[in-house]
Amino acid sequence: MRLLRVLQNLVSNAIHAVKSRPEGRVDVRSWVRDSILHLSVRDNGTGIPEEIKDRLFEPFVTHGKQGGTGLGLAIVLNVVTAHRGKIGVETQTGQGTEFLIRLPQDAAAPAVE
Repeated sequence: MRLLRVLQNLVSNAIHAVKSRPEGRVDVRSWVRDSILHLSVRDNGTGIPEEIKDRLFEPFVTHGKQGGTGLGLAIVLNVVTAHRGKIGVETQTGQGTEFLIRLPQDAAAPAVE
């Protein structure tokens, strides 16, 4: 259920980023390689503003989203870390953003480095 919340938060943010674009697109992909589950959420939206990039996963950091609390990505990081995984983000202003989560495939696997 917690991983479902992660995907809901990331997809919701991606939808918000593309809503004003006529050709807006959100792609969600997953694959397993070397016993690591990879989850990718990518959009071709507005990108993450420079002024918040370094604080993206901190609580209460938000930008341009009405009704947002700024807790979504803090929750995402907390869940990914609790599952012994890692999350990365690549973004370009006006080009879009991709979040890539890497998680051990099973409970016996070591944490992701």
